Amino acid sequence: MKINDTLFLNELCKHYNFNINNYIGYKVISKGHINTTYTLYFDYKNHVKRYLLQEINTNVFANPKKLMDNISGVCDHLKQKAKKNKKNILRIYKTKSKKNYITLSDGSIYRVYH
Repeated sequence: MKINDTLFLNELCKHYNFNINNYIGYKVISKGHINTTYTLYFDYKNHVKRYLLQEINTNVFANPKKLMDNISGVCDHLKQKAKKNKKNILRIYKTKSKKNYITLSDGSIYRVYH
């Protein structure tokens, strides 16, 4: 499994503002049928932060850029509505270069949500 691979984690952390030294583990989310999904855990000064990591299934979603642009638009729209209703919504966690997703050196594509 890639998630256990130190090289994979280092490459992931290189793209996001994650500190590999604070990584404490993951949990597989097995309820989905299309994408491979994990919860990542990082310990920052005794406060554990969770992130949802998904590998986008490019057999189903052949154009990940278009998919993520669409999801980003929906999230932005819901964010505006949520402000009025004071509700929390799913938020895309952007890369260091402000992208909605990453393509790793092996060609796999991932997105992260808060």
